[in-house]
Amino acid sequence: MAMIRKIPSSVLNEIKNKYNLTHLVLWAKSDEGQYVLANGNTVDNCIQSTLIANKFKATLGWPDATMPSPPKLTNLLAENHKLKIENEKLKNERPPCDHITVTLPISKCYH
Repeated sequence: MAMIRKIPSSVLNEIKNKYNLTHLVLWAKSDEGQYVLANGNTVDNCIQSTLIANKFKATLGWPDATMPSPPKLTNLLAENHKLKIENEKLKNERPPCDHITVTLPISKCYH
């Protein structure tokens, strides 16, 4: 029973590149342990992958079911939440628009 070796992020990048993936969440298990790894091409992809990886960990019953979030990720999630609230507020302030009327200038025609 060999313990699973730490899987470097370069391996995840190779898989992503080979199969043209934007997100990758990997669950690996041996007789000695389990690993959940997350990777993405952009900050948004990494956030989404981390959130899914955290769900894997919670489902597997890990005691601390969340991957540590780097400060940048925490800040982006907070900013995203703030922008969603602001967007909803702006939607509610906008007057309803049942129809749009456009007035175009009429050019004079000479016969």
